Amino acid sequence: MFRCSIRTGLGLWSFLFLLLPLHADTPPERHGSIEIVQPGIQVRGGFTLTWQHASDPAVRDEALGSFDLVSIMPWRAGYWTLYVEGNLSPRSQGIHALLPVANADAGSALDRDGRGRLQVSELRYSRRFGKRLLSLGLIDPTDMLDNSAVANDETRQFINANLVNNPTIAFPDYTLGLSWHRDVEPDRLDITVFMGSSHGLADNPDASYSELVDVTAPGKGLFLALETYWTAPGSLLRLGAWMNSAAFPRLDTTSGTATNHGLYAVFDFARDNVLWMLRAGLANPAVSPGARFLSLGASWPVWTAEAGMGVAWVGQSRKALDPDLKDELDMEAWLRLSLTENLEITPSIQWLQHPDLDIGSGHVAARSRVATLRLNYLF
Repeated sequence: MFRCSIRTGLGLWSFLFLLLPLHADTPPERHGSIEIVQPGIQVRGGFTLTWQHASDPAVRDEALGSFDLVSIMPWRAGYWTLYVEGNLSPRSQGIHALLPVANADAGSALDRDGRGRLQVSELRYSRRFGKRLLSLGLIDPTDMLDNSAVANDETRQFINANLVNNPTIAFPDYTLGLSWHRDVEPDRLDITVFMGSSHGLADNPDASYSELVDVTAPGKGLFLALETYWTAPGSLLRLGAWMNSAAFPRLDTTSGTATNHGLYAVFDFARDNVLWMLRAGLANPAVSPGARFLSLGASWPVWTAEAGMGVAWVGQSRKALDPDLKDELDMEAWLRLSLTENLEITPSIQWLQHPDLDIGSGHVAARSRVATLRLNYLF
């Protein structure tokens, strides 16, 4: 099974190499609400508070909070990154429990019982070799892959999970791995390669560090990804291929497992004073309930504030036997206001149709609206 998965992944990557060649880009290093601009001795932190109300009476209002603390320490020719993260416990029958897509900032630091905790989410060493950057350790793969300047930060931009990252990519949670990023001269390829365990911290039953380091446990495998990208005046295009060789339950039969793999694209571009983002993705329909994805988002200045609107569509697997799967459609609009230099408030509204591909059967309505008030403080 593993050898077959490697051949599938390499086939996708070989196809990707035929599409390429252009300029250079270095993805921003982000940890929760904290963005690191330059390596050096730094300690930065942030709090994000959210209050949400759903139109569905079966879903309880929910107030949640998250905490981010990042420390950067130079060491020899490189630097260490330590990211400590905390979450409050989600409410029973609340937004996170019944409409998890509506709050991408919730639930990223929970214990095995689903209660909030303080945890070390990333601990990695990075070193630059000329135009090449190597990072290894406990890493969030979404720091390295599927980045967008318009829709990538659930603390300041879209809070809907399908507008933060591509849901068809089977990303592991914070996982043991390494990333190899290469900056090259203009008119040549720029590449990021990521390799890590298929199971990150929250992907294990007990969400424990002992399970995290047991990378050979039954059902586990590798997460591999290759992303290439190039820039042109006012635009940036990323193309990627990925493979997750863990044992995913098959959707097209009543038993058995298979690996997952797919392709994705992210296109950021500017027109006048509006920044646009277009995302697309495909995954293995035999194991991915949502096998097709397309999203469009935009942000623009409004006086001293910033506004954004976006729509995301997740297409159900055509091979799934489950008759209750439905295509998901999410929309969101937000307005971010700066109260002080370090304090921002962002009201937003979401429209959800068949959240998590569910037809709406006794748990939540097939259609609902979610109003959010988000407060973000950096220090």
